[in-house]
Amino acid sequence: MRFSETQPVFHPLLEYFMDIKVLGTGCANCRSTIALIEQVAQAKGVNVTLSKVEELRDIMGYGVMSTPGVVIDGKVVHAGGIPSRDKIERWLTTQSGSTDGRREQPRCSEPVLGDVRHAGAIFWS
Repeated sequence: MRFSETQPVFHPLLEYFMDIKVLGTGCANCRSTIALIEQVAQAKGVNVTLSKVEELRDIMGYGVMSTPGVVIDGKVVHAGGIPSRDKIERWLTTQSGSTDGRREQPRCSEPVLGDVRHAGAIFWS
């Protein structure tokens, strides 16, 4: 198949998905937290990958002793009780790097593995 300018090109660096984990054993507060995060992310147009962590050993591995807990991109941002809608909106805006939910691409002068702009510099011998 020949490349055409009208075909979309997928590249993992072009679109950012915020990785959000809700830590909890499946109680009503944990389910409410998941639903609220989904609602806010959809309303703000932020791309998220939302997952549940229900094993106590895994939850304690994050240092969370009170659930529900929320981890965004590997960082614990909340523990204990349902977070407010305003708090979730701040997380999604702050973590995504802008108010429209899109994170700015890193700027660098060195080649980045997987960065199309520097592909020639990565695989030279």
